[in-house]
Formats: sequence, structure tokens, C-alpha cells
Amino acid sequence: MEHETVQLIMRIANIADLHGAIVPVPDADVLIVAGDVSHDMTDLIGFEYLIESYGRLPHRFKIMVAGNHDVILARLRREALDILCDNDFIYLEDDEVIINGVRIYGAPWTPVFGSYPFMLSAQKLKNKWAMIPDGIDILVTHGAPYGILDRNKDGFHIGDCDLGKRVRKIQPALHIFGHCHEGYGMVRDNGEGRMRQTTYVNVATFKDVLNNVDRPPVILEYDHLTGEVR
Repeated sequence: MEHETVQLIMRIANIADLHGAIVPVPDADVLIVAGDVSHDMTDLIGFEYLIESYGRLPHRFKIMVAGNHDVILARLRREALDILCDNDFIYLEDDEVIINGVRIYGAPWTPVFGSYPFMLSAQKLKNKWAMIPDGIDILVTHGAPYGILDRNKDGFHIGDCDLGKRVRKIQPALHIFGHCHEGYGMVRDNGEGRMRQTTYVNVATFKDVLNNVDRPPVILEYDHLTGEVR
């Protein structure tokens, strides 16, 4: 699907790992939610209240991928998707949307631990990442690429190697993700031989699901003409 806007520079507000919290988000052209908007929620009324709260934000476009704690999108998928649609969210699951010529692709998958949804074995993950098309400008995933803003509180990298390989191959200008709460931050890869720089941003809003929200949404500007992220 394709949408048009008038801005040459896209201002993007990014959040993830809200775990049911409602946080203030500065205005922007696009809101991106990189998974775990809810926390193991199976109550449609509670989910609707949560999504309606974010749906009232003034952002013209609202994009979301699921995370492993968005259980309701696995168990009550049709009903949950209807709620997202009714609140003007564009839900991406191995799919892309084009806004003002900017190609944005989203996928929820992460490596397996426990019995959460949207987790896959290594081979299935590799197959999913292979579906990401060339030419994507902004990639939104719940999980991180291995070794990039993915070190958890125990010091282990929890990102996925094949996601990292795919990102390095397709070289999006921007890769937005969450999942690893301790990895909040930004790094840039302008490695030798790259056609363009990729900016990686972990936008996990919660430090820990037991703590209050203590990190602000990440606000970025993307210049589609130059590929610059600031």
C-alpha cells in the first residue's frame, strides 16, 4: 500500500516495549511502534483502550509491528487487527507500506525463548529475513540484529545473526527495533564498501517491565533525498 504526504523530510516518533503503558509521544509525521505495545494481554477491552489511547495521537501515519508479548495479536488476531485498523494503525507483518516514496517494511520475529508468540527457529527466521525486499528505506523489526544494541542485563547478545546479515546486504537507511530493553540507543554503520549508511536505533521505552517508563520516545528525521538520518 502507498500513501502520500507533502513533507520532503519525514519526522518519525519511535517507541517500543511499552508493555501496556501509555506514554506521551511528541508529534511527528509518522509514529512507529516496534513491538510489545501490550504485555501478555488477552483482554480485547483492555487492548482496545490501549490502542485507542495511541490512536488519538496527532501523527498522520501510525505503523506497528508485533512483539513477543503482544499475545493478543496471536490468539485473537482478527479482532485485534480490527481494533488497530479502526484506530488508523498500519500493521506490518512481513509487509511494507510506502509513505511519500519512503519504503517501510515491518516484521515481528525474534529467536525462540520460552513459549511466546512471534518467535521462530533459526531456519524459519532466516527464511523470514530473506523476504525483506531490496530497496527498503526503513526496516522495523521487534528484535535486534546480533551484536548491535542487543546486549541484555546478563551481558548476553540476544539479537539474530541472519537478521544482521540481511540488513547489511540490503542497507536500509534506518533500522528501528526494540526487544532488548538494555540496548536503548543508536549506532551508525558506514562500513567500507557500503552504498549508504545504516542507522540502527533500539527504541525500547521500558528499561525493565517491573519499572516505570524511564526513556523518552526517539525522534528522528529522515531525508529521503539524501538518505540522511538525524
